[in-house]
Amino acid sequence: MTQGGMLDIAWVLIAAALVLLMQAGFLCLEAGSTRSKNSINVAIKNMSDFAIASLLFALFGFSLMFGATRAGWIGPFEFFGIRADPSGTEYAFFVFQMMFCGTATTIVSGAVAERMRFGAYLLVAGVLSGLIYTVFGHWAWNGADMGQADGWLRGLGFVDFAGSTVVHSVAGWSALAVVLILGPREGRFSADGSAQRIQGHDLPFAMLGAVLLWVGWLGFNGGSTFAMNDQVPAILAKTVLAGASGLAAALAAGWIRTGRADVMTVLNGSLAGLVAITAGCHAVSPLAAIVIGAVGGLVMDLACRALERMRIDDVVSAIPVHAVAGVWGTLAVALFGSPEILGTGLGRGAQLGVQLLGVGVCFVWTFGLVYLIFRGVNLVYPLRVSPEQERVGLNVAEHGATTELLDLLVGMQAQARTGDLSLRVPVEPFTEVGQIASRYNQVMESLQRAVARAEAIVRDIRDGIITFTQSGKLLSFNPGAERIFGYGLAEVLDTPVSRLFKHGDEPRDDPALTISRLQQTAAKASAPLELEGVRKDGSRVPIELTLSSGKSGSRTVYTGLVRDISEREEMDRMKNEFISTVSHELRTPLTSINASIGLLSDGVMGELPPETREMLAIARSNSDRLLRLINDILDIEKIESGQVEYELQVLEVRPLVEQALASTRATADPLSVSFSVHDSAPGARIRTDADRLIQVLTNLLSNATKFSPRGGVVGVTIARRDGSIRMSVSDEGPGIPESFRQRVFQKFAQADASDRRQKGGTGLGLSICKAILEQLGGQIDFETESGKGTTLFFDLPEWSERHAERPARADP
Repeated sequence: MTQGGMLDIAWVLIAAALVLLMQAGFLCLEAGSTRSKNSINVAIKNMSDFAIASLLFALFGFSLMFGATRAGWIGPFEFFGIRADPSGTEYAFFVFQMMFCGTATTIVSGAVAERMRFGAYLLVAGVLSGLIYTVFGHWAWNGADMGQADGWLRGLGFVDFAGSTVVHSVAGWSALAVVLILGPREGRFSADGSAQRIQGHDLPFAMLGAVLLWVGWLGFNGGSTFAMNDQVPAILAKTVLAGASGLAAALAAGWIRTGRADVMTVLNGSLAGLVAITAGCHAVSPLAAIVIGAVGGLVMDLACRALERMRIDDVVSAIPVHAVAGVWGTLAVALFGSPEILGTGLGRGAQLGVQLLGVGVCFVWTFGLVYLIFRGVNLVYPLRVSPEQERVGLNVAEHGATTELLDLLVGMQAQARTGDLSLRVPVEPFTEVGQIASRYNQVMESLQRAVARAEAIVRDIRDGIITFTQSGKLLSFNPGAERIFGYGLAEVLDTPVSRLFKHGDEPRDDPALTISRLQQTAAKASAPLELEGVRKDGSRVPIELTLSSGKSGSRTVYTGLVRDISEREEMDRMKNEFISTVSHELRTPLTSINASIGLLSDGVMGELPPETREMLAIARSNSDRLLRLINDILDIEKIESGQVEYELQVLEVRPLVEQALASTRATADPLSVSFSVHDSAPGARIRTDADRLIQVLTNLLSNATKFSPRGGVVGVTIARRDGSIRMSVSDEGPGIPESFRQRVFQKFAQADASDRRQKGGTGLGLSICKAILEQLGGQIDFETESGKGTTLFFDLPEWSERHAERPARADP
């Protein structure tokens, strides 16, 4: 930089300040593009690397880069590298170049974010700013401050006006070397190689960073004239045009490919355009600047996709933006630059060859040396943090710094990991995250109460509750199950569920068969499965198992409700003994007694006195009632236990009703009760058991007769109703009391116990009717009104010709 006036010095210092503003731009860009748990780490790296670069550049870097050359390869190792009493112009040049060194260093930070140790990153910053950047800068720029070509590349005619290669490619290739050593972030690529996007936590903040970089770039390119002259306005205009065209081209390419405007593609396209124009902004036309910026955006987009295919994880796309676009921008100097302005004396072909040599040397020097140095360092001092530190985030792992959002996430992760519902996340009042944390704690309190209630139910219920996996491994075992099987929880967890059950003749040592049977039962959601449970002591216990299945995450979990039915089976045994006793010890003698009384009443022993005949009539009446009760008990037991066989036939309804009426007239005539039949479905047919249906009708008609007043009329109705035949029996009796209506069809239920004496009923007739009709496929119900009588009715499916012929005999 030649001695200039105060205006030139002022412009260079203003430009240096604008370049310093790029540090803020990179900080915002990188912090917004990473996850919140790493944002503080990214920010402190940006500040720290700039401080290290500034100190090393002052100590010896400036001297190595711009000091008196040694055959065009390197400068002296001196403090400041300028004379003892530097001028304002020299200070201005030093400050400007120091900003460039800091910029080149900080670009690496974004690429290696979220998994590199802070100390290791400082080593990279030191090597890059103290050695890599300054030595290559000497080759390309030494003598630029005096308008000379002392560096060997510069002497060959290599042109890089403001650093597409010297600053940006050096940073980009350094980033590539370190990224390859580090490897991708956890979760960045799936097992099949597909890329998984890891979204930055604050993209608007990243966009703000990009805008700040645009502002800083004006100083970056405009200040490289080292003077306030008529070149500056044109350079600034072409810089902005290239950034804009890079953004537009990347936006269009991304939109065509994905159908949407991707934020990071747009952002990086603008930066790639700015990087590309940096090498030749002084020597190309405005139209060429637009083309260079657009191509820069496109090659950046292509490079991003290439890195993903190669599973290279560059967090902020620093390699495509700075290295790849920098290469294009450097080559574009030869393609679009004015030879007169370039002043190298080379034709376009020769100029392109020199530019290719420059970018090739940059790659070999930068990538090769950084990779070799830090591959060796990584052997003794690992560059990458541990997986646990990466999971927690570098804010905490490296700096012990947290954010309220991170505190919330860490608390939630701890709860998810431990399953402890009593944990609560910290609450920061008066912030949005604090409000979320407060609501989360409220939800957890409600969940904890609900789970506590559910656990209390599971703990206190007498039945056993077990859960097991698809492979049959037991997951839980409540106290009820412990009481049934005799095992403690610790004894059965993670053991086969088959040890608890014996299914029929199935051998107990075949757990796969047992588990398969259980799974089939759960899949069918059928009735409870009755089988034998096997206690810890080897004894057997009859149990009823109800199974269901559900999803817990990605696996299927089965839940079983186990009920000890020992008492029920004992009651069934006692009931069967009682039924057998009733049948053999009571009904048989009663039948004989009834027959004997009949013979006596008929005069087999001669004419009996009136008093004796009256006593025999009472005895026979009571004997008949007791026999009916016994027969009803035996009937309902056979029906409910499925022992009744039904002779199903397709029959007309009206003849069945007439037979039931004929059977009931002997009861109705002494009471002067008559029958009225209304048939609105003549010829209707049903598929039924004639005897059983007549039994039902006779029972209903007998009840109606007994409860009708003397001289009353019992109505019988036959009607069609929604594909069924409805038969109704109505009386003119007192109706069913409100308090009794819920118990009409219960066994032994009667509105008044005195009815049993007055009407001679057993309380089982309607229960038997209901059981028979349900097994015939029908339903029974009633309508009643106090003082106006009762109507009992039932529906049975009507038979039509479209029904397929069925077997004449069936068991329900």
